[in-house]
Amino acid sequence: MSLSTDSPPLSILLFEREPRVAAWIGDLLTAHGVRTQTMRSLADVIKATRKRTPGAIIVDFASAGPLDDPHSRMGPDHTARVLRQIYPDLCIIVLSVPLDIQMEELCRELDVRLITKPLKSADLLSALTNCGLPTLTSERSHTRGHVVSGATLR
Repeated sequence: MSLSTDSPPLSILLFEREPRVAAWIGDLLTAHGVRTQTMRSLADVIKATRKRTPGAIIVDFASAGPLDDPHSRMGPDHTARVLRQIYPDLCIIVLSVPLDIQMEELCRELDVRLITKPLKSADLLSALTNCGLPTLTSERSHTRGHVVSGATLR
């Protein structure tokens, strides 16, 4: 399982509050040669990008609210705006619930990828590839029909 280039492993920051979903995403990406670092808060996502620019950021807006970080009161929309201002070319993928019209409009405005839950592995891998990241390859299929948080992940 590896990226199709000889570069060091791609690093992706992940903000996902549901531990089983975060673990599933981490396992999926690891199986494709991608290192994933899970953040505890939206403020941690921004701090981590200042230390080292990741290849991509995956942010779960479905489980993040304006009081995600009581010290900064930073919501996911603010986080996406800050990240887009600092890193105009960074691949940002937003996870959200279906039929969230405001989220769809925000994602279009900020030019970020939107994937609705329940997650499908093919959608996540395709979004990363469509962001211009190196092609992800796998020697085996991964986690078909796995149930996480009541949602079937494919």
